[in-house]
This record gives sequence, C-alpha cells and structure tokens, in this order.
Amino acid sequence: AFIVDDATLEWTLEPRGHASVSATMYGLLCSLSLITGVLTVVIFVYSFYSIHHNLYGVQTNSGAS
Repeated sequence: AFIVDDATLEWTLEPRGHASVSATMYGLLCSLSLITGVLTVVIFVYSFYSIHHNLYGVQTNSGAS
C-alpha cells in the first residue's frame, strides 16, 4: 500500500498480502520467462536445423550428358 502523510509530505510503502504468495509469484514469473525462452530456442533449432546435407556430392545418371 502507498501511504502519504499530508502533514509532513512523506510517503511510505507497506507490503500487503502473504510473503509466501509473493515469493511464489516472483519465482514463477522469473522461471516461466526462462522456460519459454529455452523452449522457443529448442523448437526453432529442431524445426529449422533438421536439414541433412549430402556428404558424397551429386550423383548423376549414367546416361546423362
């Protein structure tokens, strides 16, 4: 809560709610952004880097000119 004292023009912040809920929400918000970032990179790598290159060069038909 944001508390302002009109007589002295001072303000203070007082916490609200349970500390355990706040700590859990903070941990979830930090970890979810990290998890979704890593998941996005993994999906990108596996979807676009799965192209296999020909290791032995181009093989032509025997009758081709």
